[in-house]
Amino acid sequence: MNPQELNSYLTEHGVFDDEGNLQWGILDAIEGFHAEVFNEVSSDIIDKCLAEGKLPIIKVHQNNLVSYHHFILVIGAEDGEYICMDPLQDHLTKLSEYNNKVFSIRCVSYNG
Repeated sequence: MNPQELNSYLTEHGVFDDEGNLQWGILDAIEGFHAEVFNEVSSDIIDKCLAEGKLPIIKVHQNNLVSYHHFILVIGAEDGEYICMDPLQDHLTKLSEYNNKVFSIRCVSYNG
């Protein structure tokens, strides 16, 4: 599935609420998908997800004119730094750009 197909599939299955927020419980209920929400935050969890070939989705604090929480995707690590994809950016970012502070970790996998 490419990103557009995935977005359409998730939309058809009611995974997004009216504001476009992903509903983790609904995603986890769709056959083939598994959304794991961790109760703690640590680099060990991020590293474990990456080692298993999963890409962790992490909640960070975004500082603009208004501070808010925001989800980004960790795609790997390089020189002791997590490399991330931020849907609000058109380039790769580093976790240090978000003050290295992670508020939650989720890993989504698909076995279809």
